[in-house]
Amino acid sequence: MKPRTLFQITGLCFWLLLLSTAQAQNLYINEFVAKNVVSLVDPDEDFNDGDPQEDWIEIYNPGGEAVDIGGMYLTDDLTNLLLYRIPATQPAKTTIPPAGFLVLFADRETHQGVLHLDFKLSSGGEQIGLTAADGVTVLDSLTYKGQDADTSFGRTIDGGPVWRFFIEPTPNASNGTLKTANLFINEFLASNNASLVDPDEDATDGDPFDDWIEIYNPGSKAVDIGGMFISDNLSNPAQWQIPDSDPAATTIAGGGFLLLYADKEMHQGPLHVDIRLSGAGEQIVLSANDGITIIDSLTFNAQTADTSFGRTPDGGGEWAYFSEPTPGVSNSSTAVAENAGRSSSEDYHLSQNYPNPFNPATTISYRLARESQVQLKIYDVLGKEIATLIDELQMPGYFSVRWDGKLRSGLPANTGVYFYNIKAGEFVKMKKMLLIR
Repeated sequence: MKPRTLFQITGLCFWLLLLSTAQAQNLYINEFVAKNVVSLVDPDEDFNDGDPQEDWIEIYNPGGEAVDIGGMYLTDDLTNLLLYRIPATQPAKTTIPPAGFLVLFADRETHQGVLHLDFKLSSGGEQIGLTAADGVTVLDSLTYKGQDADTSFGRTIDGGPVWRFFIEPTPNASNGTLKTANLFINEFLASNNASLVDPDEDATDGDPFDDWIEIYNPGSKAVDIGGMFISDNLSNPAQWQIPDSDPAATTIAGGGFLLLYADKEMHQGPLHVDIRLSGAGEQIVLSANDGITIIDSLTFNAQTADTSFGRTPDGGGEWAYFSEPTPGVSNSSTAVAENAGRSSSEDYHLSQNYPNPFNPATTISYRLARESQVQLKIYDVLGKEIATLIDELQMPGYFSVRWDGKLRSGLPANTGVYFYNIKAGEFVKMKKMLLIR
């Protein structure tokens, strides 16, 4: 057998390193506690410091294969990526299963095992960084502000881009998965002078007439909107997260309605949101709990005092003014004062796929304003069609479809950029996504 040259060996090592880095890239710093007083006991604690409650960092592996983080680096200072190298001596402990989690303790007690780091987190705010074994490739990082005791800071859904505080931390468990539903912004009042009294009003501002937004659930099953987001700005769909602490208050019965008060008086309950509507016109957005996937949205013009603007019929594509608003009940066609002439194309929407980048699969969501013949296809960078996900007649509503990352032939698609394109009547939209194997 001909011996390998130094160049060949070096090249082989280089490609093995690239392969290892590519496999490891899909990892997330998913949740952490920087001031652990009583929330989680360190299972390896001894009598060295007598404190069994240590700061911790949770890493999430969304992929379809296990990933060993032994040999990778963690730091609390992004100017020093190599602050601490996770030992590679016990892969049974440092390997994260597919769609799994791993908690590491930031306690400076490395003698307690490979999951104990040589730094502590500051509750006053600092940084966390996860770097690949090459010491260069930053897999994930964040800069955080001051933290409260026993309250974790984590991604709203595992691996998602939006972060939130968790009063009940979820170490080694899911923060939540994508929660979508066929819901509609059904009616709203942006200039409430005397038409509806806020039932939760107190003496804080002395004004019992607050703007409101009605959400409609056309389905037969109840939907809890706790954890979803409401916004008055399409460029910031994650503006306010509806609390998920009181599902009895935030659940919409099948075929039912729920009012949110846009009054910036969140102390009055989970249905009071941190936005106000402008009577001069603006936007309303309802998003899934990832803060990205838009469930429904609209842009409205100047409004008249005590006249609501709503769909007719409930969940329909046409909007009209209601001189007698119908908060919490059906929008009766007899109450329509004036048709708004809103273009039906505004009710079609194609969301960004999630997760993105992805491996091995991703979900694509879209909304139809009317019954439409729908085609949803995947293309490669050369414009070649490689998969058809949908080709059928569909009713109005919100839909999600999963692409398993495979070609029409059933073979897995290679790492690279792909495009997904929807055609629904006159609505045509294309977006880009990235598959990383």
